[in-house]
Formats: sequence, C-alpha cells, structure tokens
Amino acid sequence: MKPIEFNRTELAIIKMICKQQTAKEMADKLGLSFRTVEEYRGSIQKKVKAKNLVGIALYAVKQGLVKV
Repeated sequence: MKPIEFNRTELAIIKMICKQQTAKEMADKLGLSFRTVEEYRGSIQKKVKAKNLVGIALYAVKQGLVKV
C-alpha cells in the first residue's frame, strides 16, 4: 500500500487535531479562514478513511506523524 502524502498545511492541521485544538484556533494560528480549515479536515479525513477526528488522531499516532 502506497503511503499517504500530506502537504505542509495538512500536517500542521493533523498535529493540531492531536493537540485538541478547535478549527477556530487552527484557523487563527495558520492565518486561514475557519471554512478553509474545515475543508482541510474533511480532505484529511477522506485520505485516511476516518469517520471522525478521533480517526485522524489514531492514524497520526499509528503512522508516527505525532508522538504520544
């Protein structure tokens, strides 16, 4: 299976999800709109085939994208 590739913004959002930051907090920190962050989160969710944000966090931990 080919590893999933993420761009810099997607990786930043994944790490922020794992730190339990809200979409508004992510948007403020990244200089993006709330809606843009929501779109990124949806795209990430599809890429990792997750049903929710917990699924994204689990994927990140399993793949070593974040340390616990």
